[in-house]
Amino acid sequence: MHFRSFRSATEWLANLRLRRARRIIERSGLFDERFYRSRAGELAASCDPIDHYLRVGWRELDPNQLFETSWYARTYASVLKREDNPLLDFIRHSPARNPGPQFDAARYLEDYPDVAASGANPLAHYLRFGRFEGRSARLVPNYLPPIGAVLTRYESWLSANALSKTDVEELRERLAARGASLPTISVIVPVYRPDEQLLARAVESVCRQLFDGWELWLVNDSDCEKTSAIIDAWTVRDERIGTVHLGENRGISAATNAGAAAARGDVLLFLDQDDELSVDCAGEIAIHYADFPASDLVYSDDDKIDRSGRRYDPQFKPDWSPALLLSWMYVGHVLTVRRPLFESLGGFRSQFDGTQDYDFTLRAAEVARRVGHVSKILYHWRAIDGSTALSAAEKPLSTERGRPAIEQALQRRGITGARVNPAEWAECAGAGAYNVQFGASSSTVAVILEVRSNVDSFRRCIELLNATTPAPAEIFVVKRSHDGDWEAVARLAAEFGARCIAGGVEAILESCMSDMLLFLSTDLVPPPSDWLPQLLGWMDVGRTGVVGARIRRASRMSSGRPATCTTTSKRRSPPDSGRTSTSAGPAPTRCSGTAKAISWCRSRRRRRTTRSGTLASTASLSIFRSRTR
Repeated sequence: MHFRSFRSATEWLANLRLRRARRIIERSGLFDERFYRSRAGELAASCDPIDHYLRVGWRELDPNQLFETSWYARTYASVLKREDNPLLDFIRHSPARNPGPQFDAARYLEDYPDVAASGANPLAHYLRFGRFEGRSARLVPNYLPPIGAVLTRYESWLSANALSKTDVEELRERLAARGASLPTISVIVPVYRPDEQLLARAVESVCRQLFDGWELWLVNDSDCEKTSAIIDAWTVRDERIGTVHLGENRGISAATNAGAAAARGDVLLFLDQDDELSVDCAGEIAIHYADFPASDLVYSDDDKIDRSGRRYDPQFKPDWSPALLLSWMYVGHVLTVRRPLFESLGGFRSQFDGTQDYDFTLRAAEVARRVGHVSKILYHWRAIDGSTALSAAEKPLSTERGRPAIEQALQRRGITGARVNPAEWAECAGAGAYNVQFGASSSTVAVILEVRSNVDSFRRCIELLNATTPAPAEIFVVKRSHDGDWEAVARLAAEFGARCIAGGVEAILESCMSDMLLFLSTDLVPPPSDWLPQLLGWMDVGRTGVVGARIRRASRMSSGRPATCTTTSKRRSPPDSGRTSTSAGPAPTRCSGTAKAISWCRSRRRRRTTRSGTLASTASLSIFRSRTR
């Protein structure tokens, strides 16, 4: 009896310790059940994961992404008893001890005094809030990752570029310096059958903004009372949060328009219900609008984020490229627009639901005074089932509706006869990208042949040009080398109706009567296709100054490595300051075309005065408008 009583008392004490340990771990926020199950596999499949961890798993398994049990046991072996649970020991001694080599607890509190003042466990704060706010987790000093570790290229980039305490202070100083010139930002979030947890993260990402001049509109696009209760509860938290209830499902365009109609801000910012904004997003956008008052449409870089908060697949976007936009909705997130422009265009159009932002961006870009780009990652796009963040194949209707959006954009710009089809590679890759095939152009073309090699290459080139549809109106020949039989070239040129010019490019500019000047080296062979209409088509796209092309060497055709082709234009837009830049106004804008072997450039308002030697040295191929009529 005595032995049984002793055994029962021992078991009772052990169970009591387990219950106490469980309460400590549950309250700490340091145990990630989903992460632990993925590591424990079948061992924890049939039991409670915390119970499994406390009884068995603590010796080998990690309770979350940043707590490394084996590293902790080795690092604190001198003070850690054999039967001590490493996680409980860390909870007792934090922040004096680090959970693993990838998180320095003391430096986290040093970087973020607000966390230190709150008394929160630094690792728990980072896992629950900090990583979603863009705060950085620093490596333990003098730590060298093991060979074959672990950090992806983007994770390494994030560790060096995550928002620091200094960055936060500088942003606040920049905001304060601009004062009343900063716009108010209205964040519009259409809500339909939301995942409560992800919606909460989206709303919290707005509430945590470093810039206070925002309002948030949650639009219930359904008749669901539960959804109404969820979004109405947020209005109690912050008076800047408002709700709109549509009473039925009208679609994402109608819901967004309803939110915009309720908004009072100067700028509209569009946020999906399961995505997140970086903590500096509203501030950086507001500063850009304040610094560039002519900006009507502004976008930023973005990355993707999974359910656990892991960030990956960044999109570092180019500055404003209207030609690229005709092939791909590269602007993506975050997308912002001045409210008066949004209203004047009638907002989003319901017939384009699924690609409504693409259609709107194409329309807005046609009338915007300036399109701006903030080259910082300000938006985290949630990659979950049903989201195009995973693949365009998740919403095939969005890819199909992108085609008429581009076709209508071309029609509005007076470009007829063009065909728009999904790019073959994009269909295979599940991406929403398109090829624009232009029809015939009314522009006339003069070709300036730069003779670089022998007569045979010149003959091949000029025969191909004469067989091209439409045929060039004029062909000029300029000698580019002292080698070869120049007299034979001159005779052959006369046979095909070409003119040899001894005075260089400026002499050609005096006599040319065509709209476009195409510079072509005779050792380059355009493909036997509709290359000329494609080049002219891109030249007809509004504000186009240069159409770049891919040039492939015969020995590199399989690799597709392009040669560099540089051209200059007479007018340039003023450079922007800071980290944001754009190309806007009537100045020519560089864009890329679909042709393989030509580069075009259009001059505006006055004749080109560049010396022929300088011009010839800029590129193998280029084109300028010959004169203003």
